[in-house]
Amino acid sequence: MVDFLSIQKYLHEPSDLSSRKLNLKNGDASIDINICYIEGLVGSNNMQFLIAPLLRLDFPSQQQSEQILKALQFSHLPQCKLTEANSVRDAVSQLLLGCAIITTQNCDIALCVDMREVQMRSVSESSENIIKGAKDCFVESFRVNTALIRAHYISPDLHIKEVVVGESVSTVVALAYNIEHADLDIVDAIVKKLQEFKKRGVFSSADLEDHLSRHKNKIFPHMTYTERPDKVVANINEGKIAIIVDNVPYVYVVPATFAMMMQAVEDYSRNYIVASFTRLLRYCSFLISLTLPALYIAIMLFHHEMIPRDLAISLIASKEGVAFPTPFEVFFMLMSFEILVEAGLRMPKAIGQAVSIVGGLVVGQAAVAASFISSSVIVVVALTAIAGFTAPDQDVANAVKIWRIAIALLAWMAGLYGMVLGLLIVLTFVSRMGFMHESFMYPFANSGGKFLKKDTLIRN
Repeated sequence: MVDFLSIQKYLHEPSDLSSRKLNLKNGDASIDINICYIEGLVGSNNMQFLIAPLLRLDFPSQQQSEQILKALQFSHLPQCKLTEANSVRDAVSQLLLGCAIITTQNCDIALCVDMREVQMRSVSESSENIIKGAKDCFVESFRVNTALIRAHYISPDLHIKEVVVGESVSTVVALAYNIEHADLDIVDAIVKKLQEFKKRGVFSSADLEDHLSRHKNKIFPHMTYTERPDKVVANINEGKIAIIVDNVPYVYVVPATFAMMMQAVEDYSRNYIVASFTRLLRYCSFLISLTLPALYIAIMLFHHEMIPRDLAISLIASKEGVAFPTPFEVFFMLMSFEILVEAGLRMPKAIGQAVSIVGGLVVGQAAVAASFISSSVIVVVALTAIAGFTAPDQDVANAVKIWRIAIALLAWMAGLYGMVLGLLIVLTFVSRMGFMHESFMYPFANSGGKFLKKDTLIRN
């Protein structure tokens, strides 16, 4: 039996559970109807639109409670989004999602009326840097996010499928995809995986990615995320699947590939020659960020003959008086830069900028003046860091940080041979990665060598 007392007991009598009890009479017949809702999740102004039809309810004296609720559902509340709950658990799940629950005495069902009205921030400008493109961004409201995708992608082929994930803590997750372009096998596999989710709700991308991925110990991501609706619909149009999570102000896109993470939406707002040049620049910056410290260590320790004479004289002069070996200098500067970046992110914006300036200029200059490190190492690390920031997807940049240090360690041990070995290890890892049955390196792999004809290095 589903009634207010059962719901109250199931929730351990919370203080924010409100109820309105109505005693409806029709001649000698009377019935008690209870409306319960969570304060803050349901708009109090909306309750009048629900109570007014109930007060006008006309029912025969011999009609059962379940029949009265059915009449409410089909005759008196046609303008509302109604669902039927057959158990207390289902009723509570809908209650916590922002529904008002209508119950009567001695009835095995309840009506759930969608009346959610949670105070959220309005749609504003995205925090992602935008050169050309739409300025709006996703917010914490699940329904606003689906509406933004609908507004940017006006097509009957856009399909949105909702799934309630988690057991003790329920989270609404939706998949948005083009039913003509998307791989429906991947869609079904994702839905099945979400339905098997046994944790206490979904609160971050790590929860989703670890559950959906078959590669747990990986550094490069299997899914990307964005605040921008125009970027999401561009990926949906290419056959990707967007994952919208309630109370999360960004949307995930799967399956993510390396080529996709090196693209920016602005590429398609520019002249294709300029966009292609910029994209090639990103790939070059990726290689520089990944290999430059290792290349510097390998050449300085093992392969002096590769350095031109004039450059060698300059490097020797910069190393004069420095007490520490080259690998220590490089690793010290790499770790110092990462510490500065992390400190700048965690501190308030004004203080974070000051910390970056003080750390980058004052401390760096003082370290060179004190012969603690050489000026050439500062140039190498600074160029490496700047090149790393050109990646449109920060998850790729974060993965590069780790692999950069690993490759530099191998270069310290074996020179260029160690650097090449490190690059082969990275290539092996990313080649084995994949989401469901799509390779992370597509279309560089699994395309028959025709990746140049795809939208990869050159913008088509």
